[in-house]
Amino acid sequence: MEYDFDVSTAEGFTTANVPVTTASAFISTASATSEKKSKKQLEQERLGHEEAIRLQEQINEEENQRIGKDAEIAKQLQEEFDKARQE
Repeated sequence: MEYDFDVSTAEGFTTANVPVTTASAFISTASATSEKKSKKQLEQERLGHEEAIRLQEQINEEENQRIGKDAEIAKQLQEEFDKARQE
């Protein structure tokens, strides 16, 4: 089934929450239940993302410190092992 539409005259037309098929392929469209997020919601999301970034940076710093300590311990153990082997 073919239709010839002039889309420039289709102002105000929406397919929200209406299944649209083309050549037997289902095209998912926006749901009618989706609403624009308020500025407050967007601000809360932004703050949440910023907090997640800060926490990840803190975790990374703590991990880097642990890695540094582990490397120092490994170095000391290797030195002791080498010294014991020479004796």
